[in-house]
Amino acid sequence: MAPNESEGGGKRVKAVMRSYRVIAQAITGVSTDPLVLMLLIAGVLFIVGLMLETIAAITILTPVFLPIVEQTAISPIHFGVVMIVTLMIGLLTPPFGVILFVLNAVTGVSLERITRHMVPFYLPLLLTLLSIIVFPELVLWLPRAIGLA
Repeated sequence: MAPNESEGGGKRVKAVMRSYRVIAQAITGVSTDPLVLMLLIAGVLFIVGLMLETIAAITILTPVFLPIVEQTAISPIHFGVVMIVTLMIGLLTPPFGVILFVLNAVTGVSLERITRHMVPFYLPLLLTLLSIIVFPELVLWLPRAIGLA
């Protein structure tokens, strides 16, 4: 491998790590309160979940958010559950909800009709997300009961 190629790769890794730090500093600059941080993280995850596939979002954003979680009083288990639930809601939400396109392909029902029939489910999903953010014990009681948290 030519020296320039390895230097370019190293520069890219450093640039990515720097961008992760900038994003993390921007979020922690708003507040250090765990509840506010979880709401901010959930907001970012929801927006990302609208546009990006879940596995890609997890792969890209976990290194950004996990250091924030580790610096605060947020349990990594709680963060993981909130991340998955938030991204799942994004999968169900237009305009790029992947699940909506799968339903369209499988059933042949139009996206408009699927979306219209999904509307009643968004409120319970969002209330559930808000509940697990505000009351972490809803998520953590079982891991704590078996000694994992």
